[in-house]
Amino acid sequence: MKALRQILNKIAESISWVVLGIMVVLVTWQVVSRYFFHSPVPWTETMTRYLFVWLVLINGAYIFGRREHMNISYVRGKCLPVARGYSV
Repeated sequence: MKALRQILNKIAESISWVVLGIMVVLVTWQVVSRYFFHSPVPWTETMTRYLFVWLVLINGAYIFGRREHMNISYVRGKCLPVARGYSV
C-alpha cells in the first residue's frame, strides 16, 4: 500500500509540474501577443483559469497523500515571534 501511495504521489507531482509549465507558456504567450502583436488570444486566459483550478485540486490531493498541511510559511516566517504563536 505504501508503494502505491508513493507511485500516486509521484504521478500527481509530475502532473502538477506539467500543468504549471503549460500555464507559464500560456500566460507568456498571452502577454507577448497582447503587447507586441496587439491581438490577444482570447482562449489562453480561460485555459489558464481552468488549469489553475486543476492545479489546486491535484496539489491538494498530493499534499493530502503526503499527510501534510498546506500553509504559507513565508508569511509566518516574516512575522514577529509573538504573532507566530511563540513565547518570547
